[in-house]
Amino acid sequence: MSITIIGTGLFGTALALNLSSSGKSVTLWSSRENVRQSFKSNQMTLFDNIKLTKIPNTLNMTESLKTALVTTSVLIMCKSSQETSPFLEQNSLLLKNLPIVFCAKGIDSKNLLLQTEIDDKIRPGQVNAVLTGPSFAKDIAQEKPTALTLACNDLKKGAILQSKISSPSLRLYLSSDKVGAQLGGALKNIIAIGCGMVHGKGLGESARTALMTRGFSEIKRLGVSMGANQETFSGLSGLGDLSLTCNSINSRNFNYGIEFSTNSTTTNRTVEGYTTINSSILLMKKYKVDAPVIHSISKILNGHISIEKAIKDLMKRPLKLE
Repeated sequence: MSITIIGTGLFGTALALNLSSSGKSVTLWSSRENVRQSFKSNQMTLFDNIKLTKIPNTLNMTESLKTALVTTSVLIMCKSSQETSPFLEQNSLLLKNLPIVFCAKGIDSKNLLLQTEIDDKIRPGQVNAVLTGPSFAKDIAQEKPTALTLACNDLKKGAILQSKISSPSLRLYLSSDKVGAQLGGALKNIIAIGCGMVHGKGLGESARTALMTRGFSEIKRLGVSMGANQETFSGLSGLGDLSLTCNSINSRNFNYGIEFSTNSTTTNRTVEGYTTINSSILLMKKYKVDAPVIHSISKILNGHISIEKAIKDLMKRPLKLE
Protein backbone atom coordinates (compact mmCIF):
# COMPACT_ATOMS: atom_id res chain seq x y z
CA MET A 1 0.00 0.00 0.00
CA SER A 2 1.23 3.47 -0.86
CA ILE A 3 1.11 7.00 0.49
CA THR A 4 -0.55 9.77 -1.51
CA ILE A 5 0.50 13.38 -0.96
CA ILE A 6 -1.74 16.24 -2.05
CA GLY A 7 0.17 19.44 -2.71
CA THR A 8 3.45 19.89 -4.59
CA GLY A 9 4.65 22.93 -2.67
CA LEU A 10 7.90 22.86 -0.72
CA PHE A 11 6.69 20.79 2.24
CA GLY A 12 4.65 18.27 0.25
CA THR A 13 7.46 17.62 -2.23
CA ALA A 14 10.10 17.47 0.50
CA LEU A 15 8.02 14.95 2.46
CA ALA A 16 7.51 12.88 -0.68
CA LEU A 17 11.25 12.82 -1.34
CA ASN A 18 12.06 11.86 2.22
CA LEU A 19 9.56 9.03 2.48
CA SER A 20 10.23 7.61 -1.00
CA SER A 21 14.00 7.71 -0.38
CA SER A 22 13.42 5.40 2.57
CA GLY A 23 11.76 2.87 0.27
CA LYS A 24 8.11 3.80 0.79
CA SER A 25 5.83 3.93 -2.25
CA VAL A 26 4.67 7.54 -2.63
CA THR A 27 2.43 9.26 -5.18
CA LEU A 28 2.35 13.03 -5.55
CA TRP A 29 -0.86 14.49 -6.94
CA SER A 30 -0.69 17.75 -8.85
CA SER A 31 -3.18 19.50 -11.12
CA ARG A 32 -0.45 21.75 -12.56
CA GLU A 33 0.94 20.70 -15.93
CA ASN A 34 4.22 22.60 -15.52
CA VAL A 35 4.93 20.80 -12.25
CA ARG A 36 4.26 17.39 -13.79
CA GLN A 37 6.46 18.13 -16.79
CA SER A 38 9.37 19.28 -14.64
CA PHE A 39 8.97 16.14 -12.54
CA LYS A 40 9.12 13.92 -15.62
CA SER A 41 12.26 15.63 -16.89
CA ASN A 42 13.97 15.65 -13.46
CA GLN A 43 14.10 19.44 -13.57
CA MET A 44 12.22 20.23 -10.38
CA THR A 45 13.89 22.96 -8.32
CA LEU A 46 12.74 22.88 -4.72
CA PHE A 47 14.97 25.48 -3.16
CA ASP A 48 17.59 27.98 -4.23
CA ASN A 49 20.31 25.38 -4.40
CA ILE A 50 18.46 22.08 -4.66
CA LYS A 51 17.53 20.84 -8.13
CA LEU A 52 16.27 17.30 -8.47
CA THR A 53 18.49 15.38 -10.83
CA LYS A 54 17.43 11.97 -9.61
CA ILE A 55 13.96 11.08 -8.42
CA PRO A 56 13.54 7.89 -6.34
CA ASN A 57 11.93 5.10 -8.33
CA THR A 58 9.38 4.69 -5.53
CA LEU A 59 8.07 8.23 -6.15
CA ASN A 60 5.44 8.88 -8.82
CA MET A 61 3.33 11.85 -9.86
CA THR A 62 -0.13 11.94 -11.42
CA GLU A 63 -2.83 14.43 -12.38
CA SER A 64 -5.59 11.91 -11.63
CA LEU A 65 -6.68 11.84 -8.00
CA LYS A 66 -8.63 8.65 -8.64
CA THR A 67 -5.48 6.95 -9.95
CA ALA A 68 -3.44 8.23 -7.03
CA LEU A 69 -5.87 6.71 -4.53
CA VAL A 70 -6.17 3.23 -6.07
CA THR A 71 -3.61 1.59 -3.79
CA THR A 72 -3.12 4.25 -1.14
CA SER A 73 -3.53 3.56 2.57
CA VAL A 74 -3.12 7.14 3.80
CA LEU A 75 -3.56 10.60 2.28
CA ILE A 76 -1.31 13.45 3.40
CA MET A 77 -2.77 16.91 2.79
CA CYS A 78 -0.11 19.57 2.17
CA LYS A 79 -2.32 22.24 0.63
CA SER A 80 -2.73 25.59 2.39
CA SER A 81 -5.32 25.83 5.15
CA GLN A 82 -7.65 27.96 3.02
CA GLU A 83 -7.73 25.27 0.29
CA THR A 84 -8.70 22.40 2.58
CA SER A 85 -12.47 22.92 2.67
CA PRO A 86 -13.07 23.24 -1.10
CA PHE A 87 -10.79 20.27 -1.83
CA LEU A 88 -12.57 17.99 0.64
CA GLU A 89 -16.01 19.09 -0.51
CA GLN A 90 -15.15 18.46 -4.15
CA ASN A 91 -13.59 15.04 -3.53
CA SER A 92 -15.45 13.70 -0.50
CA LEU A 93 -16.71 10.58 -2.30
CA LEU A 94 -13.24 9.60 -3.50
CA LEU A 95 -11.85 10.13 -0.01
CA LYS A 96 -14.44 8.02 1.81
CA ASN A 97 -12.93 5.66 4.42
CA LEU A 98 -9.42 6.97 3.77
CA PRO A 99 -7.33 8.27 6.71
CA ILE A 100 -6.16 11.85 6.08
CA VAL A 101 -3.18 13.53 7.72
CA PHE A 102 -3.28 17.34 7.61
CA CYS A 103 -0.06 19.37 7.46
CA ALA A 104 -1.26 22.95 6.86
CA LYS A 105 -0.67 25.30 9.81
CA GLY A 106 -3.63 27.63 9.71
CA ILE A 107 -7.29 28.30 10.54
CA ASP A 108 -10.04 28.41 7.94
CA SER A 109 -10.93 32.08 7.61
CA LYS A 110 -14.56 31.51 6.58
CA ASN A 111 -15.76 29.38 9.48
CA LEU A 112 -12.94 29.54 12.07
CA LEU A 113 -12.43 25.78 11.92
CA LEU A 114 -9.18 23.86 12.31
CA GLN A 115 -8.19 21.44 9.55
CA THR A 116 -9.49 18.30 11.26
CA GLU A 117 -12.70 20.10 12.25
CA ILE A 118 -13.35 20.84 8.58
CA ASP A 119 -12.84 17.16 7.79
CA ASP A 120 -15.10 16.07 10.66
CA LYS A 121 -17.82 18.27 9.20
CA ILE A 122 -17.44 17.09 5.59
CA ARG A 123 -16.49 13.44 6.29
CA PRO A 124 -18.09 12.65 9.68
CA GLY A 125 -16.77 9.57 11.41
CA GLN A 126 -13.60 9.27 9.32
CA VAL A 127 -10.06 8.96 10.70
CA ASN A 128 -7.90 12.07 10.50
CA ALA A 129 -4.70 13.29 12.10
CA VAL A 130 -2.31 16.24 12.19
CA LEU A 131 1.39 16.27 11.29
CA THR A 132 3.07 19.32 12.76
CA GLY A 133 6.11 20.57 14.63
CA PRO A 134 9.49 22.29 14.15
CA SER A 135 10.61 21.60 10.60
CA PHE A 136 11.79 23.25 7.43
CA ALA A 137 11.05 21.57 4.12
CA LYS A 138 14.68 21.88 3.08
CA ASP A 139 15.84 19.84 6.09
CA ILE A 140 13.26 17.14 5.42
CA ALA A 141 14.19 16.94 1.72
CA GLN A 142 17.87 16.60 2.59
CA GLU A 143 17.02 13.89 5.14
CA LYS A 144 18.38 15.82 8.09
CA PRO A 145 17.18 14.57 11.52
CA THR A 146 13.70 15.98 12.21
CA ALA A 147 11.17 15.26 14.97
CA LEU A 148 7.46 16.06 14.57
CA THR A 149 4.16 15.50 16.34
CA LEU A 150 1.45 13.28 14.88
CA ALA A 151 -1.86 13.97 16.64
CA CYS A 152 -4.83 11.60 16.31
CA ASN A 153 -7.77 11.09 18.67
CA ASP A 154 -7.59 7.32 18.21
CA LEU A 155 -4.13 6.37 19.44
CA LYS A 156 -4.29 2.85 18.00
CA LYS A 157 -5.03 4.13 14.51
CA GLY A 158 -2.60 6.97 15.11
CA ALA A 159 0.16 4.45 15.85
CA ILE A 160 -0.47 2.81 12.47
CA LEU A 161 -0.14 6.18 10.74
CA GLN A 162 2.94 6.94 12.83
CA SER A 163 4.61 3.80 11.50
CA LYS A 164 3.65 4.52 7.89
CA ILE A 165 4.91 8.10 7.82
CA SER A 166 8.11 7.79 9.87
CA SER A 167 11.47 7.36 8.16
CA PRO A 168 15.10 7.00 9.31
CA SER A 169 15.45 10.80 9.38
CA LEU A 170 11.86 11.64 10.34
CA ARG A 171 10.84 10.70 13.88
CA LEU A 172 7.18 11.14 14.84
CA TYR A 173 5.86 11.43 18.40
CA LEU A 174 2.22 10.44 18.89
CA SER A 175 -0.35 12.66 20.61
CA SER A 176 -4.11 12.50 21.08
CA ASP A 177 -4.52 16.30 21.25
CA LYS A 178 -5.46 17.44 17.74
CA VAL A 179 -6.74 20.83 18.91
CA GLY A 180 -3.57 21.73 20.79
CA ALA A 181 -1.30 20.48 18.01
CA GLN A 182 -3.12 22.53 15.38
CA LEU A 183 -3.38 25.72 17.40
CA GLY A 184 0.31 25.59 18.26
CA GLY A 185 1.21 25.26 14.59
CA ALA A 186 -1.19 27.94 13.38
CA LEU A 187 -0.68 30.67 15.97
CA LYS A 188 3.11 30.44 16.24
CA ASN A 189 3.28 31.85 12.70
CA ILE A 190 1.67 35.07 13.92
CA ILE A 191 4.17 35.40 16.76
CA ALA A 192 6.98 34.72 14.27
CA ILE A 193 5.84 37.67 12.14
CA GLY A 194 5.97 39.85 15.25
CA CYS A 195 9.46 38.59 16.09
CA GLY A 196 10.55 39.39 12.55
CA MET A 197 9.24 42.93 12.99
CA VAL A 198 11.21 43.33 16.22
CA HIS A 199 14.35 42.02 14.50
CA GLY A 200 13.83 44.23 11.47
CA LYS A 201 13.53 47.31 13.65
CA GLY A 202 16.68 46.41 15.55
CA LEU A 203 14.94 46.31 18.92
CA GLY A 204 17.21 43.60 20.31
CA GLU A 205 17.22 39.93 21.24
CA SER A 206 15.69 40.63 24.65
CA ALA A 207 12.62 42.24 23.08
CA ARG A 208 12.22 39.41 20.59
CA THR A 209 12.44 36.75 23.30
CA ALA A 210 9.95 38.65 25.47
CA LEU A 211 7.47 38.90 22.61
CA MET A 212 7.87 35.21 21.80
CA THR A 213 7.35 34.18 25.43
CA ARG A 214 4.31 36.38 26.06
CA GLY A 215 2.84 35.35 22.72
CA PHE A 216 3.33 31.73 23.77
CA SER A 217 1.21 32.42 26.87
CA GLU A 218 -1.60 33.70 24.65
CA ILE A 219 -1.45 30.59 22.48
CA LYS A 220 -1.75 28.39 25.56
CA ARG A 221 -4.67 30.40 26.97
CA LEU A 222 -6.66 30.05 23.77
CA GLY A 223 -5.78 26.37 23.47
CA VAL A 224 -6.95 25.51 26.99
CA SER A 225 -10.15 27.51 26.41
CA MET A 226 -10.82 25.41 23.31
CA GLY A 227 -10.28 22.13 25.14
CA ALA A 228 -6.61 21.47 24.41
CA ASN A 229 -4.22 19.91 26.92
CA GLN A 230 -1.82 22.54 28.27
CA GLU A 231 1.05 20.01 28.25
CA THR A 232 0.76 19.77 24.47
CA PHE A 233 2.14 23.28 24.12
CA SER A 234 5.36 22.31 25.90
CA GLY A 235 6.12 19.78 23.17
CA LEU A 236 7.22 19.79 19.55
CA SER A 237 3.95 21.16 18.17
CA GLY A 238 3.98 24.07 20.62
CA LEU A 239 7.20 25.43 22.09
CA GLY A 240 9.35 23.48 19.62
CA ASP A 241 7.68 24.87 16.53
CA LEU A 242 7.44 28.37 18.03
CA SER A 243 11.15 28.45 18.87
CA LEU A 244 12.25 27.42 15.40
CA THR A 245 9.93 29.79 13.55
CA CYS A 246 10.65 32.82 15.72
CA ASN A 247 14.43 32.48 15.64
CA SER A 248 15.42 31.42 12.14
CA ILE A 249 16.07 33.48 9.05
CA ASN A 250 14.78 30.47 7.08
CA SER A 251 11.27 31.01 8.45
CA ARG A 252 8.89 32.55 5.89
CA ASN A 253 6.82 34.19 8.63
CA PHE A 254 9.87 35.59 10.44
CA ASN A 255 11.20 36.92 7.13
CA TYR A 256 7.84 38.46 6.30
CA GLY A 257 7.95 40.36 9.58
CA ILE A 258 11.41 41.68 8.73
CA GLU A 259 10.28 42.73 5.25
CA PHE A 260 7.13 44.35 6.62
CA SER A 261 9.11 46.35 9.17
CA THR A 262 11.48 47.66 6.49
CA ASN A 263 8.82 48.24 3.81
CA SER A 264 10.49 45.71 1.54
CA THR A 265 7.90 42.94 1.25
CA THR A 266 8.82 40.78 -1.74
CA THR A 267 7.85 37.22 -0.80
CA ASN A 268 5.50 35.38 -3.16
CA ARG A 269 5.22 32.29 -0.97
CA THR A 270 2.36 31.45 1.35
CA VAL A 271 2.69 33.28 4.67
CA GLU A 272 0.27 31.36 6.89
CA GLY A 273 0.61 33.80 9.78
CA TYR A 274 -0.76 36.61 7.63
CA THR A 275 -3.76 34.55 6.44
CA THR A 276 -4.44 33.33 10.00
CA ILE A 277 -4.27 36.61 11.93
CA ASN A 278 -7.89 37.73 11.47
CA SER A 279 -9.24 34.25 12.27
CA SER A 280 -7.16 34.11 15.44
CA ILE A 281 -8.52 37.48 16.62
CA LEU A 282 -12.07 36.25 16.12
CA LEU A 283 -11.32 33.07 18.08
CA MET A 284 -9.79 35.12 20.91
CA LYS A 285 -12.96 37.19 21.07
CA LYS A 286 -15.19 34.12 20.90
CA TYR A 287 -13.42 32.45 23.83
CA LYS A 288 -12.81 35.75 25.69
CA VAL A 289 -9.04 35.30 25.78
CA ASP A 290 -6.79 38.26 26.55
CA ALA A 291 -4.16 38.43 23.79
CA PRO A 292 -2.40 41.82 23.68
CA VAL A 293 0.56 40.55 21.63
CA ILE A 294 -1.52 38.93 18.89
CA HIS A 295 -3.90 41.91 18.85
CA SER A 296 -0.95 44.27 18.45
CA ILE A 297 0.49 42.26 15.53
CA SER A 298 -2.97 42.29 13.92
CA LYS A 299 -3.23 46.07 14.25
CA ILE A 300 0.20 46.51 12.69
CA LEU A 301 -0.53 44.21 9.74
CA ASN A 302 -3.87 45.95 9.12
CA GLY A 303 -2.24 49.39 9.18
CA HIS A 304 -3.97 50.62 12.33
CA ILE A 305 -0.80 51.24 14.34
CA SER A 306 2.96 51.47 13.84
CA ILE A 307 5.41 48.91 15.20
CA GLU A 308 6.96 51.54 17.45
CA LYS A 309 3.57 52.57 18.89
CA ALA A 310 2.58 48.93 19.43
CA ILE A 311 5.77 48.23 21.40
CA LYS A 312 5.28 51.33 23.56
CA ASP A 313 1.66 50.37 24.29
CA LEU A 314 2.68 46.83 25.28
CA MET A 315 5.40 48.16 27.58
CA LYS A 316 2.95 50.56 29.26
CA ARG A 317 0.39 47.89 30.12
CA PRO A 318 -0.36 47.56 33.88
CA LEU A 319 2.23 45.56 35.81
CA LYS A 320 1.00 42.07 36.75
CA LEU A 321 1.94 38.62 37.99
CA GLU A 322 3.34 36.32 35.33
